[in-house]
Amino acid sequence: MQGTGIEFPPLVEGVFLCRLNRFEAEVEVEGETVRVHVPSPGRLTTAVDPGMPCFLAPTPGAGRKLPYRLFMTRPGGHWVVIDSLVANRMIKQMLDREGLPGLPAGRIREWHSEPRWGHGRFDFEVIDEEGIQHLIEVKSVNDAEDGVARFPDAPTVRGARHLRELAEFQRCGDGRGWVLFVVLREDAAVFAPHRAIDPDFAEALGDAARAGVEVWAIWSDIGPKGMWLKGWTPWRPG
Repeated sequence: MQGTGIEFPPLVEGVFLCRLNRFEAEVEVEGETVRVHVPSPGRLTTAVDPGMPCFLAPTPGAGRKLPYRLFMTRPGGHWVVIDSLVANRMIKQMLDREGLPGLPAGRIREWHSEPRWGHGRFDFEVIDEEGIQHLIEVKSVNDAEDGVARFPDAPTVRGARHLRELAEFQRCGDGRGWVLFVVLREDAAVFAPHRAIDPDFAEALGDAARAGVEVWAIWSDIGPKGMWLKGWTPWRPG
């Protein structure tokens, strides 16, 4: 594997049929209808559609109820990653190899997953070479329209609460807060909060940015075999 990125497991091609509920869908594989796990809590409005090509990853573990999980789709010929865990995997690779914008890997002393702060947990905690604590929240973005990647695609009370806690952490002067939106599709070049879907989240994101929280969109080259870091762009409230 070249550069900062992750390799995908071998994938099985199918045709998306329908979403049964939040976490299950039906897919056609080699002429048979198969029920699969949907590893994303969002609505996936612009990422799945009946008749669309899709790609499945085997579900590890003997005796699992569903043999596959919906891993990728290809609306309009563009790759879109559905599995929300891929975003955290990409950030782990960045912390080990690339670092974060303005915080290269050589300045990272240590990092941990799922640190506690306030009333909950964040995705990552980084301690830099000066002993400063960085709390990081990662968001998986697979919704886009007219070249604009958008988050969320469904209301998220928990997401807005995390943003307000990061703003509080930043204002306390204990360290630095980060929100990293990992864009999991290749047909977008700009990121914006989806105000029409969740105005409270959009407002909380603006408040966090004004408090000094680092807000970045992470962009990657995506294909059927993996995903490699292309760069990042800062987001600033209008």
